[in-house]
Amino acid sequence: MKLIKSLTITGNPMGLVREHVWLDMSTPGRADFTVRSSEPLTGIVQMAMGDAS
Repeated sequence: MKLIKSLTITGNPMGLVREHVWLDMSTPGRADFTVRSSEPLTGIVQMAMGDAS
């Protein structure tokens, strides 16, 4: 299975360098993203992952 990943910040697509997403049954999900940007980033972060098959 190959996952397609997409990250946007304030509606703007970002180049995702690295991500680490933790999903547990008993705790809220957590994530750590590294992106490429020439300016400081602020705003709402949205991550989408899906199966490519």
